[in-house]
Amino acid sequence: MDSILASYEQRTAPWLTLNRDIGNIYTGSLYLALLDLLRQGTLDEGTAISLFSYGSGCTASMRIGALMPGYTAWRAALDPSAELAARIELSVDEYEEIMVEGELVPGPDDALHPENWDLDIDRFMYLGNKDYSRQYAGIS
Repeated sequence: MDSILASYEQRTAPWLTLNRDIGNIYTGSLYLALLDLLRQGTLDEGTAISLFSYGSGCTASMRIGALMPGYTAWRAALDPSAELAARIELSVDEYEEIMVEGELVPGPDDALHPENWDLDIDRFMYLGNKDYSRQYAGIS
């Protein structure tokens, strides 16, 4: 058992820091772990990496790749730390109020505006679902 734990701590745990901070994003969790690995830039170029994802319905996917030469040059561009640090915490009531208002907005040019909620959003804002589709608005 100790060897299994040691293997996990060496080969998996170091690249789960973003997942611990963000939480479960289902399929995206695998790619968030890959982003974490790439942004840390601690592995040698050419190192083989495996990506395994298991989903509901008894489906699984296994991929094997290698870190390309020069991958560490992208570290800063891949690091979401600044965006994550800028997040604000909403209470459950605040979140539900925003979601309810989002459900009432007919389209992206209508009434839901981030400044009404003291939110500073640079590019896109989720407006809610309409007819089973997510609605987004571009923010200037």
